[in-house]
Amino acid sequence: MPGERQAEDQADLIRTEFSNLESADWWRSHELDGVMLYAWGSPQYRKVAAAIREAGIFLLLNQDSGGLISPLAGVRDWLREQWIHTGQGRGALAWARCGMRVLRGVSVGLFLTDPRRAAHLRHGHVIACVSPKAAEYYRKVCRYYGGADLASRVEVVPHAVESRFRYGGEFKRRQVACVGRWQDALQKRPWLLIEVVRSLLAADAEVEVVIAGQVTVELGEWHRSLSESGRNRVKLRGMVDRDELARILEESQVFYSSSAFESFGIAAAEALCSGCSVVAGRSVSMASFEWFVGDDSGTLAEVDDAAGHLLALKQELAYWEQGRRDAGAIAGVWAERLHAERVAAQIVSLHHAYAARRKGILNFEFEALAMDFTIITPNLNYGRFLADCLGSVTEQGGVELEHLVMDGGSSDESAEVAGGFADVQWSQAADKGMSDAINKGFARAQGDWVMWLNADDRLKPGALAAMLGILKKSAADVVYGDWNFVNEAGEFQRRVKTPQWSAFVNLYHHCYVGSTAAFYRRTTVIDQGYRLREDFRYVMDGEFYARLGAAGKVFQHVPVVVADFRLHAANTSQRHLVKTRDMETILAAERQHVESRALRRAYGFRGFRDPYLTGLVDGLLWIVAKGWKGVLRCAAALRGVSVFL
Repeated sequence: MPGERQAEDQADLIRTEFSNLESADWWRSHELDGVMLYAWGSPQYRKVAAAIREAGIFLLLNQDSGGLISPLAGVRDWLREQWIHTGQGRGALAWARCGMRVLRGVSVGLFLTDPRRAAHLRHGHVIACVSPKAAEYYRKVCRYYGGADLASRVEVVPHAVESRFRYGGEFKRRQVACVGRWQDALQKRPWLLIEVVRSLLAADAEVEVVIAGQVTVELGEWHRSLSESGRNRVKLRGMVDRDELARILEESQVFYSSSAFESFGIAAAEALCSGCSVVAGRSVSMASFEWFVGDDSGTLAEVDDAAGHLLALKQELAYWEQGRRDAGAIAGVWAERLHAERVAAQIVSLHHAYAARRKGILNFEFEALAMDFTIITPNLNYGRFLADCLGSVTEQGGVELEHLVMDGGSSDESAEVAGGFADVQWSQAADKGMSDAINKGFARAQGDWVMWLNADDRLKPGALAAMLGILKKSAADVVYGDWNFVNEAGEFQRRVKTPQWSAFVNLYHHCYVGSTAAFYRRTTVIDQGYRLREDFRYVMDGEFYARLGAAGKVFQHVPVVVADFRLHAANTSQRHLVKTRDMETILAAERQHVESRALRRAYGFRGFRDPYLTGLVDGLLWIVAKGWKGVLRCAAALRGVSVFL
């Protein structure tokens, strides 16, 4: 750090003249393997980054922000962030500040600051973002200034949480913990905290609230105005040490944040590692919290006001009461991601990858840490096909993978079949259906790319190695290939070559991306909390893709035949689509059509009050989509392979 040495400096802290930080020779003199530079990509520190890079040192640029650094990250979200950071329109002064920030961002920002920031970022071997959403925003900016190469350097490296924040199995009280710098009214919104807690006390006679952080005049006066019962249930702890904070979080069920914006939210991260679930407002300026509430670990208020926050808090407390929250599971997932030793291991892994590329060899230690693929296989009484499926994964060479079989309680030979494959990770537990089983696999995934392979399907020999070469160069979030249809006996029927992604065709005609041939980038899809809807039974893949497309995720088709899709009478998506007078079969088929119509209402034309008029428009759009499908079919046919759409 620049400046004179301070009394509170730790022994290993080096202070020096700022000019030394801009000298490659000074950096070389310390014989460092790597540097993590906390400079937010700021242009004023570009020469520091350049000096480290020139010295031949591995450079990780930490971007401690929510990612909305430029309108190029997404104009609508960026504009909303300016409004949030200037006071959310609370008074004429807030609107004036917002206008000035927007004007500066679209003038000086776009034409001066952004290009200079990009020049800074180009010096980094890794551009580290603290959340998947922030990484998504950064990739958009980096793709604009440096193409796929610069965008591919963006990684999710969260802030580290001390290991003292953990869950040891203690009893969780019906208690909400709140931690903040309450003197910062713009960011922490203590006025909102007061309003929400007051309403919560009135609605829930048993809940207790612990508020840690400096007690402001406003908080003190409000607390004194409460009844004696209210004062007993709301504890103002003031400033607490780290051990005391760890005890508060470990005994609480819910952590509540009233913040308007957070780059990361370290207190929430500490709460998750302590087995708390998290509640906050849904906002573009709370990017990490979309991640934090994934894996059954919290709820975001759909409306960012007192009523919305209260509803989310009540819902989250109800989940604990109903047994739908598991402190051990929450702490286990998040400690694995956020504890300091895990974050340090991730950084070491990134450095080893850099060293391996520099030497042009595969570094053994890095290879041991890396995981290319997670394959998830949901299964329920498909033992007759399972050996074919598991064998096709085991025989894949040239890649590091894990294969998770999520069994819903099979009563056939499935367990015995799986027992014959040493590398298979078998998990058997009752579930709520196929989507639930896959989601449980998503929560455990460690691979860079994640796919699900149905128990009756199989991978083609060498498919994963072929895909890995492509995936390493791809900047997409979802990459999908082609597949073959085979009959129940596994005999080839026809080849399916899919065209490039069209959200319109996916929505209005049918889902043509084969789930058994699709790969999802873990950091931008799975880690960001995207999961299959468990209330969908038939077109959950089409809904998943529609939701990813609506969120701006990038899809890419590649000409690799990835898998064999087995056609047989028990296929979930096929068995009800027959002409019949059987009422049960008809109702099941109609359910499948209802799910498809729901997709169109949620992601496309919203419809009229009259359902018949809406159906007429849907029919017209189906014809248009079919025509566009024909164009895609012709384009694919020109590439010389048959197409099924």
